[in-house]
Amino acid sequence: MYLPDYPLQLGVFVTNRCNFSCSYCIMDAQGTVDAHTELSTEEIFNIIDLAVQAGVWNMDFSGGEPLCRPDFKEIVGYALGKGLEVSLVTNGSLLDEATACDFSQMQREKPLRIRISLDAAQQELNDGYRFAGSFAAALQALNNLQKYGILPELSTVFHRRNQHNFPDLLDFMADRKLKVIHINPLMATGRGQQLRDLALPLPDFKNIMLQKEGWEQAYGITIKADTPLDFLVNPEKDKNLVQRCLLGYFFLGIHANGDIYPCPNMMDIQLGNIRSDDLISLWRKATFLQAVRNTDLLKEDCATCQYKLRCGGGCRALAWQERGDYLCPDPYCWIANPAG
Repeated sequence: MYLPDYPLQLGVFVTNRCNFSCSYCIMDAQGTVDAHTELSTEEIFNIIDLAVQAGVWNMDFSGGEPLCRPDFKEIVGYALGKGLEVSLVTNGSLLDEATACDFSQMQREKPLRIRISLDAAQQELNDGYRFAGSFAAALQALNNLQKYGILPELSTVFHRRNQHNFPDLLDFMADRKLKVIHINPLMATGRGQQLRDLALPLPDFKNIMLQKEGWEQAYGITIKADTPLDFLVNPEKDKNLVQRCLLGYFFLGIHANGDIYPCPNMMDIQLGNIRSDDLISLWRKATFLQAVRNTDLLKEDCATCQYKLRCGGGCRALAWQERGDYLCPDPYCWIANPAG
């Protein structure tokens, strides 16, 4: 598989502060943080400059809640001004009309892609696992963005309690002419470690993947599944397409304190720190990244699987969380785990 000399996407968690306290937050974000430990405006500008020089094409900002940073709009404007494609995820609570207007005016040749966190079309179901008032906040943010010509996307965490309500969420999107939703399985990291029982069982995950294409056709909505395994629905389709986890191939993450990590769901594996280490050198030489790129090191069923060059073993973070070994099979692979 082609390996670029630099990560094509940098994920920057600009703050660990958040005004919500969602029950399965992978960051375990807090209401207050010591701002002196977090990257300064100048340091983030330097990261953006480095990214542009290296050839990075996308900068994805998140938190915590990124809009808790008073300089966040300045950061977004700087990245867009440097010609980067910029995306961000927010709970929407601080995305008022003025902010939506500012974001709209920042867009130049490339649109600003904004994902709003929303897990259900029902207020009670959404707020029950996120935060009281989070549904209303998301709805207002969607309205504000669309008013100023930005077509937002949704970001949804799938779990046992909301999976059956997904068609309602698609109806919600269709009514508001929203076109893209990102679906993510609940991860047992951060506060999500306390909610392992809510994680989707493999048969339910498989069922969602089997229905995904039909939903897309019925609703005219793109469903972006955060998994390299959706090709298993029809392995013969586009069989020369390599569809691996972005970890180690296209993505690196930077925490608000400068720590460099391979994946937002593997922040217990620290590769270095942007304040002291060379990002591109780590990308090329870090032992962990070299290991996940080497499919010959995959274990158990993955070692002899005909698809291992295609999927790279699936999600390395899920293997790490469930098995404690990032070279084991993705627990959502129904070839490696046929009994579910």
